[in-house]
Amino acid sequence: MQHPSLLLRLPGIFLLIALGAIAAKAQSTDEPLVKRTIEELFNAMRKGDSAGVAQAFAPKARLESIWVSGKNNDSVSIVPISAFASSVARRKAGSLDEQIVFGSVRIDDGIAQVWTPYRFFLNQAFNHCGVNAFTLVKLNGQWLITHLIDTRRKSDCP
Repeated sequence: MQHPSLLLRLPGIFLLIALGAIAAKAQSTDEPLVKRTIEELFNAMRKGDSAGVAQAFAPKARLESIWVSGKNNDSVSIVPISAFASSVARRKAGSLDEQIVFGSVRIDDGIAQVWTPYRFFLNQAFNHCGVNAFTLVKLNGQWLITHLIDTRRKSDCP
């Protein structure tokens, strides 16, 4: 005969397993959509499409960059999304190429966090590298970037 306390815990164990399966299903169905938002951002950059860049971001999104110099004078810059989109529009199509690799993708309900090491090329020449850390939210069924922070350096690239 099984121990009575184990029998009492079985419904809770099954509930935890079911909740885990639901969370895994949400992760698996939303992950391609989250990645597509990020891919569309970089495709718009490559095309010089400022409207496409702006469409990847949620209202009031924040864009930050950490410049790593190695000389204790690192800095964080905050760039308005509109200024970022305008800078893309001033570039010739094909001159901006950020090549990413999807690392960690974590999703829970309407929030996602994505880590993407990258190498950035300007006019087909290597310019810098680093890591992007994205936070996305699901608004009206669409995944949008609400925060993007990246590191930037010239060496020790992933």
